[in-house]
Amino acid sequence: MDLLFGLITSLFLTMILIPPLIRSAASISFIDLPNERKVHQTGIPRIGGLAMVCGALVSVLLWCELDRFAVSYLIGAGILFVFGVLDDVRNLNYKIKFGGQLLAVLLPVVYGGVKIVHFPFLPLDMILPDYLAIPFTIFVLLGITNAINLSDGLDGLAGGTTLLALGVIVVLGYLGNGISSMLISLAVIGSIAGFLRYNTHPAQVFMGDSGSQFLGFSAGLLAIHVTQNVNTALSAALPLLILGLPVLDTLTVMIQRISEKRSPFSPDQNHIHHKLLKLHFDHHEAVFFIYVVQSGLILGAYLLRYESDLLITGLYMLFCLAIVWALRQAEAKGWRAHAPATPAQSHLLTRYIIWLRDRQRLSQWSLYTVALVLPAYLIAVAVFSGRISIDITMLTLLMLGILLAAALLNFRRHNKLLWLERVCIYITISIFVYLIETAADPGTGIRVALNAMLAAIALAVAVNIRYAQQKNFEPTPLDYLVVFLALVMSFSPITLVHGVDIGVGLIKLIILFYGAELLINRVGPRQNLSRLAVYCSLSLVGIKGIVAL
Repeated sequence: MDLLFGLITSLFLTMILIPPLIRSAASISFIDLPNERKVHQTGIPRIGGLAMVCGALVSVLLWCELDRFAVSYLIGAGILFVFGVLDDVRNLNYKIKFGGQLLAVLLPVVYGGVKIVHFPFLPLDMILPDYLAIPFTIFVLLGITNAINLSDGLDGLAGGTTLLALGVIVVLGYLGNGISSMLISLAVIGSIAGFLRYNTHPAQVFMGDSGSQFLGFSAGLLAIHVTQNVNTALSAALPLLILGLPVLDTLTVMIQRISEKRSPFSPDQNHIHHKLLKLHFDHHEAVFFIYVVQSGLILGAYLLRYESDLLITGLYMLFCLAIVWALRQAEAKGWRAHAPATPAQSHLLTRYIIWLRDRQRLSQWSLYTVALVLPAYLIAVAVFSGRISIDITMLTLLMLGILLAAALLNFRRHNKLLWLERVCIYITISIFVYLIETAADPGTGIRVALNAMLAAIALAVAVNIRYAQQKNFEPTPLDYLVVFLALVMSFSPITLVHGVDIGVGLIKLIILFYGAELLINRVGPRQNLSRLAVYCSLSLVGIKGIVAL
């Protein structure tokens, strides 16, 4: 429970701190102004790092056992935060900034015992002496801290990629029973999730150097700690996959600058995200592309966690070559992400899809599919769920009463209470997912039919998002991140809680939430049938619960 409370505490604190900080950003000179190397066009408050660090560190103080590692992490993160804030306000000289980073990483290495003593390619029983391990660990931590800092160039980019890295660190910590590493990782994940609520494009707030350096320091320190201290059976080369993308981005940019006889720290627009924008990817697509690449590396880190250092290093090098080669080929050949194809160049399937799009057939058919299948799924769950407990019965009847009252009031007040209906529908969906996940097996045929309904809803929502000219709701990279994490959870070793598969339940919940969101945003006659089906399914569950009393 401490792990869950650590996540919730940091998420909550970060989300409630950001709005007042946004309002006061101008008065305390926390505004990020646009320039030639930035993609935003107006001044944006860069106070997200303040909220993130406060949320994460308070959560760690409240819920984590304060051993030497946790104490050194807290003090190091605090030092880095102070220098980051000063840099955001006064644009510190790079020597002072580097001095702050060095002081921050010294504490967990010297006092906290986080050292790279198991070097890749060396036998497991061969340990590096301190005079080699300490300077090498400091060098690696400084490199990762600055790599994450430099990769913070698009809305949601540094936060999302770091969240993915910390997610696999949580799983690896669980496999080695590293409670401190898990709790600290979840606290930082919670702060990132709270921040991304305001940082998804178009961003309302930036994290600034105080936030990006904090994320780099946290991710680097935890990756080393979990592979060197928590579970030494893990490959020592595993951090290459966990944090390899920002490292690749930083190295390629610096090599290019040096080859052009410029300072490796001089500003430019040669990062991977800049190159994707030059290839005419829009903001969301560029962030999503990097999320996908990072996700592949994270999955590789989990699947190859006990493999040889040679295999992991070799695969990482192949990955680096593939990314660099693909970007150079795309630039050299003038490839563009949104270059339109003529009908003559299109395949038969493409021409058929264009024909469907001409009259919005795909959009309408996908909407009809969700409007019919989602209510049918709820009714089927109500019919085939097992015995209904008294608390679920009361909650179900409460939701039914509120929904009926909201419908009546909406009719009289011209849909002024649609937000209340939305909340009740989401709670209803959560109840029904719980019911089907805790019910006895209804049989192979029913189970296949229910899963087919979910697949139809997921496909219909995806088609509507892709092809609707009138956008019912706009997905963001944060949505894709949520879906990916739900898929990963279904394969994680920590998904079973009291016999319930949390990962599978989370996937069902997300599919039904997006389906409901699609219907709610299309108010009209089509929604009346869906409303009626929701009322019927709630009534069925309520009646079954009352009968079982």
